Amino acid sequence: MTLLFLWISQAPAQAPAVPHGLPPPGSNTVLSAPPKTLAFEMEVLKTINALRAGKGLVPLTMDERLRQFCRQQAEYSASGDPAARTALDRVQKQRLGPDGFFLQNTFGKAAADVVKALRVDKTTEAALAGEYARAGIGAVWVEAKPPAFQVTLLVVNDPDPMTGKPGLSNAQTDPVMAAAAKRMTGECYNPALAKNPNLRGDLLFQIVITGDGSVERANLLKSMDDEAVEACAVKVVEALRFPAPYKGKPVTLHHPVRFTPPQGDVQVGRLRPSEIESTFATTAADFRACYDVAAKAGNPKLKGSLIVAAHVGADGGVMSTSIKEDKIHTPALTDCVLTRVHDLRFPRPEFDGELDVEFPLSFAPAAPVPVQK
Repeated sequence: MTLLFLWISQAPAQAPAVPHGLPPPGSNTVLSAPPKTLAFEMEVLKTINALRAGKGLVPLTMDERLRQFCRQQAEYSASGDPAARTALDRVQKQRLGPDGFFLQNTFGKAAADVVKALRVDKTTEAALAGEYARAGIGAVWVEAKPPAFQVTLLVVNDPDPMTGKPGLSNAQTDPVMAAAAKRMTGECYNPALAKNPNLRGDLLFQIVITGDGSVERANLLKSMDDEAVEACAVKVVEALRFPAPYKGKPVTLHHPVRFTPPQGDVQVGRLRPSEIESTFATTAADFRACYDVAAKAGNPKLKGSLIVAAHVGADGGVMSTSIKEDKIHTPALTDCVLTRVHDLRFPRPEFDGELDVEFPLSFAPAAPVPVQK
């Protein structure tokens, strides 16, 4: 519903002279005005906008069509023309403010006096501080005692471009949530992967954003199988700062965050370091035998190290082997070692998945055994 407010000012003690040459009601004739009047109208607008700036409101812009209407209305009011009483009807018929408007008449010699007179009425004061977008200010100079401008003010709303839309766009919220997801991964999710390398899932946040962009509260509409990750992620979201929503109106945002382990959909097993070490220890003698054969066949002082890798199956058997680092450079030794590694049997990995393990091996000639005398 459009709210209409109209206050027609009473004439001063000595009525102003009646101007001549008025266009008939409903005429489309453009009303001209002398430079003094044009400057006065703009000064009134400037004074109103200074008040709005003090309240953090956007300035009104002068609309020439509205200005023409107001100048004509000021002429009617100053002359006592009955058409002055049809102002509201004419605003509506000409669709000057279909999204809401406020109309008022007054008079004064200076712009500050006019605005002061307008602000005496509390309804007008509220209108001047309202969410209007455009203004028409029309004035006509009246030779009276004292002389003054007869003024009509019309302010109108523009269609709200955000009607039916949230007060924050995806372009505003997505970068904030992308940074939050990165922080959640580092602070909440990665530590949990140390306990369960297959942990994955989606969180769906319901975030209430206040008028200044801070987070009032964050709830989970969808959770994953790790309460510690969930609690940590909620704390990250609660500390976020978004851009201020449109017109400072709170916004409720629903945003998902997905956590996926580095290996993707592959199920990964896990062995404790002690299990890996003890399994390699079971064939230490075989590794030494590989070295002894290679040393005897080539270099008795053979010395160096290897890092061997094994891909362990879900049952604990070795599926494949490789050398990750070779500092001994003796093919006969490395081939023998890989054969022995392939024969290893590890405990069944946790989480019933495959995994890659690495283990360092060092080789050197055996220390001589002292001879007892």
